Amino acid sequence: MSRYILPALTAVFLVACGGEESGDAGEPPAISDLALTPGTINAGAATRLDGQVSFEDPDADVRFLALELRAAGGVVQRLPDVALSGTTTQGRVAFQLLLQVPAPTEMTVAVWLVDGEENESNALESKLVVE
Repeated sequence: MSRYILPALTAVFLVACGGEESGDAGEPPAISDLALTPGTINAGAATRLDGQVSFEDPDADVRFLALELRAAGGVVQRLPDVALSGTTTQGRVAFQLLLQVPAPTEMTVAVWLVDGEENESNALESKLVVE
């Protein structure tokens, strides 16, 4: 079974000048434009991954960044949610992972947002190759 060492996970909530901050209560956020670099890392080496995702949230109540790692063979690791603060209807969330994977594999990093009413956004995925 593969093991992942994740000693650090940080996220920064970057606010963009949004539109109106009103909307129907209970609407989930929507995310787009996931970027994750680098796309290839070396097995056994601790590597920092930088990511960001754009969002829109009519309710202006995004509260958490959620991440999940999926490896070959069905291994899934949900990372602890990262608390976000802000009251804007759109913006970008930047995050960093420190990841050490012991053996070569292909992985998927899934990202989504959770709002104040626990509505989940759509999830976006990025492939990660471990050589």
